[in-house]
Amino acid sequence: LNSHEMQLLFKLRTRMYDCKENFKNKYKNESFLYCPLCLVALDSQSHLLNCFVLKNSIPELKNNRNIDYKYLFGTNDDQVKFVKLIDKVIKTRSILLEKLSP
Repeated sequence: LNSHEMQLLFKLRTRMYDCKENFKNKYKNESFLYCPLCLVALDSQSHLLNCFVLKNSIPELKNNRNIDYKYLFGTNDDQVKFVKLIDKVIKTRSILLEKLSP
């Protein structure tokens, strides 16, 4: 893993990744804590792998049957697989959120 991926892994393991579920007080003025992309589920780290908007945007995520959120705390090989996929998911999510913002 490179340094960016190691930092991301640390953020995810310590629940410091910026999603609404992790920082409820930061988003307390918003009417809901749902995912800003799909508006169906709570905006949580685990939802990143299940969001249908992200699945439709990322072929590796849509066809993913091997990598689960529990890999975040799995073996070293599992963690590497997880962080490689989630890094791509987070980058795509950022791009999609930029397009949504006015």
